[in-house]
Amino acid sequence: MQTVGVIGAGAMGKGIAKNLKKAGYAVLVYKRRIDEADPVVKYLREANVELTGDLQKVFVSADILVTCLPDSPTVEQTLLGASGLVACADRKVGCVLDFSTAHPDSTRSVAAKLEQLGIEMLDTPMTGGPLQADEGTIKLVVGGRKEVLEKHRALLEKISAKIVYAGNHGSGNAVKLMNNFLAILSQAATAGVDILMEKMGVSREAVNEYIGSSGGNSWGFNMMMSRIMQDKFDVNFSLGLAYKDLRYNRDLFASVGGFPILDALTENFHQADEAGYGDKDVGAIYFSLGDTMKGSSK
Repeated sequence: MQTVGVIGAGAMGKGIAKNLKKAGYAVLVYKRRIDEADPVVKYLREANVELTGDLQKVFVSADILVTCLPDSPTVEQTLLGASGLVACADRKVGCVLDFSTAHPDSTRSVAAKLEQLGIEMLDTPMTGGPLQADEGTIKLVVGGRKEVLEKHRALLEKISAKIVYAGNHGSGNAVKLMNNFLAILSQAATAGVDILMEKMGVSREAVNEYIGSSGGNSWGFNMMMSRIMQDKFDVNFSLGLAYKDLRYNRDLFASVGGFPILDALTENFHQADEAGYGDKDVGAIYFSLGDTMKGSSK
């Protein structure tokens, strides 16, 4: 039986850990602080997943390491840092599956350093939310060596509903970042449209019904309108992480001379983050735009 170590068992990682355990893998989750009152700890306990506060124990016990972390610096520190994977002389890990939405340049650099030490790596960023992670129905876009993907496909299929191979290291993250850009853009645009329509006295229901059945419809439109109409902005994906993804996207587009639409969107999210919305759901861009749009009563 293979042992899978999991670092980053938060909203998404906990579901991955649960489904790997359910599939028959031995799973060891690293939690810096194991508080039995923590909902994540309770969730993992109910799934019979083993937890440890010792990072080195994960490195010396796991055959495969799953990382699900917020950004590239955290991934780099976890894998390449002074107390990271490569610094562990007795490490057992032979493959890293990185589910983080990371910067492609960083991913390529990390993968090259790991491969020099005989450690395989795939970037396996995911789409879907905590519910899909819990159900095992997330979608994965994978970057790395095709033969490594095939070697670990059976594991990935246990936690996902779809796997798309994008190409070499960093390609999975590049595609994921483009997806996030389009999803964030449509949500922010919908927020602005709603603010304007309300100011003009146009029925929100009419806007939702008409655009929702016309060419302007999109996943992002439906998500944002649902939040607004239900006044429900529970955190599913934080605005701060969205802002991070937009910055990574801006770096990528710089190679083709930049993209003004992305620049404007990134600045909107920078303002929202500075205004204290970073820990709120990405839908909080609605409130930030309402604070700044000229003539708005929001």
